[in-house]
Amino acid sequence: MACNMIVNEIKQQSYFQKVVLFFIASIFCAPKFTTIIGVFVFGFFIYTAIKNKNEFRLNKSLAFFICLYLLYILGISLSNDITSFKHIVESKFVFLLLPIVFSIGKHNNYEFKTIHFTIVFSIIVYFLYGIYNGFTCYLKSELGDPYYGTFYFFTRGVLSPFTHPTYDSAYTFLGVLSTLILLKNRILNRYLSIFILLFLSLKIILLFSFSGVLFYFAFILFSFFWFLQKRWNKLISITIIAFSSLVLILIFDNISALKRDVNETKNASLSYISNPNEFIKRNKKPPSGTVTRIIMWKISFDLIKEKPLGYGVGDVMKTTNAKLKEYGHEEMIKHNLNSHNQYLQMGLELGVLPMLFFIGWGLYLLIKSWREENYFLFFILLNLLFNCLFESMLQRQSGIVFYTFFICLFLKWNDKKNQFI
Repeated sequence: MACNMIVNEIKQQSYFQKVVLFFIASIFCAPKFTTIIGVFVFGFFIYTAIKNKNEFRLNKSLAFFICLYLLYILGISLSNDITSFKHIVESKFVFLLLPIVFSIGKHNNYEFKTIHFTIVFSIIVYFLYGIYNGFTCYLKSELGDPYYGTFYFFTRGVLSPFTHPTYDSAYTFLGVLSTLILLKNRILNRYLSIFILLFLSLKIILLFSFSGVLFYFAFILFSFFWFLQKRWNKLISITIIAFSSLVLILIFDNISALKRDVNETKNASLSYISNPNEFIKRNKKPPSGTVTRIIMWKISFDLIKEKPLGYGVGDVMKTTNAKLKEYGHEEMIKHNLNSHNQYLQMGLELGVLPMLFFIGWGLYLLIKSWREENYFLFFILLNLLFNCLFESMLQRQSGIVFYTFFICLFLKWNDKKNQFI
């Protein structure tokens, strides 16, 4: 019934509204083509707006993205190596385009029920394709992965063939938020919503992104506490939360892949804390994913201390690789690794001040969205700031387009108040 209602509403929408929904679907299902689709969709929007003489009023909160784009252009221009100039201009162009788009007119022609439905539907379709891809890989292979066994074919990159697991975890989390919105507005019934939430929760676990699972774990506890404290006092709520946390920990402790990741992270962290320099020098080569992150964090932090004004976007890779060679990690140099931390990456490329500017902007929007009860935007921002601790989330198109578009969109729309801002 709900699906038929949504389909009928989509049919009644304008051509441009349908194209926007197609753009949203492409973010989750066809990330390689999202930028091209976005340039055509929003380029046409700007052309139409100019033709119709629509009002342009730059949203102050969105101005940050434009400043960030200009900083990246300046950062590559001042680099000794400018071979990646064209790539930077193109890959970061969304930072310039989308704030301009969302500062034109009132954007009051979107139907947000269809937007949330498109988000959920697209994520489910991509999940089903991931399962199909897992079965295909399983049937073509004679042996399972030596680390995960046959289970490997339904996890991580096999389950998410087009998108890095950490990014896909963020996408799936957005699907969880949209499902809750549809449930709250009685567009989806309770039983279907519960099934979808369990289905998406399973995907987040199977992606085995440590940051993705950790963030979702914290979100569940926060939501549970928020629900309980409205019905009972805080002491009872905290007691129930503590018990629930213990149950979740026991469940995760019996998932071998997650348990290995947690133990590896714990052991590597303790080893690093005891002697950072020795940890980097003596570690096995090639190092594991967790150890790789710690090495890149240490190297990035040391380089930022040496040059707080940054090395320039084009020179960072050469600088970090030279440092890796100094520590004897020639194997890591072959992969041209970034910092695996957006804050450190920004500090390396642009300097400490832009890095602090980024952190300040994020915290400002977090406070603003919470005060305005714009909880959908709040959790998108929180997800970005949290994941930036473990990945350079704004270095890939799959992160740039996703976060920029939905932050811009929900800065203009408040689901709680059901109105444009």
